[in-house]
Amino acid sequence: MELCIRPGRTEDLPTLIELQNLAIQELCCKDYDSRQLTAIIKEQSRARQTSKEEWFIAEVNGEIIGFAAISKNQPEVGGIYVHPNWARQGIGTQLMATLEQTARDKQFHSLTVLSSLTAIAFYERQGYCKERQSGFWIDGTIWIPCLLMEKQLVSSISKKRSPAKTWVWWLLLFGLAGLAMCYVEDRDRALRQLPAQPAYHESK
Repeated sequence: MELCIRPGRTEDLPTLIELQNLAIQELCCKDYDSRQLTAIIKEQSRARQTSKEEWFIAEVNGEIIGFAAISKNQPEVGGIYVHPNWARQGIGTQLMATLEQTARDKQFHSLTVLSSLTAIAFYERQGYCKERQSGFWIDGTIWIPCLLMEKQLVSSISKKRSPAKTWVWWLLLFGLAGLAMCYVEDRDRALRQLPAQPAYHESK
């Protein structure tokens, strides 16, 4: 199997929505009832038709078997969907790696995702941590329970400082070193100016 991951195009949208609907219907049926599934399909179809996200398409021999969505301006995963016939074969993992690299290129330090109950285990395997229980209403009547999850892409230790911040740190360091040297010189000068103390001899 030779998997190809490429950027999505507008003309891919009908196929993506069809694949997404199938994946939701077949893979999420253990965690949501039929009324919730119908509402999720409707909501996610609407989400894909905005211009606020970009897609990455997984193909095998020119056939679209999965895709992933990420916000263009926010560190948020829009969703990862794999055709049920290709589920649990590492397709989602490769799509996630592509999203995370894209997020790093955008200089995002972390990624969040509002995970369905079905996808929690998948995101945990990718290193995402549970933040809090969440969810959303669809049409004001149907509650969809979810879980907000997050992954740090850059550790606080390895975050690169900007050149300006680096110079500030160096100036601060040299300033402290200079103060220390001045203190030592003043102390030595003061000691040299003290009058000599008479030697003390114990009387017999």
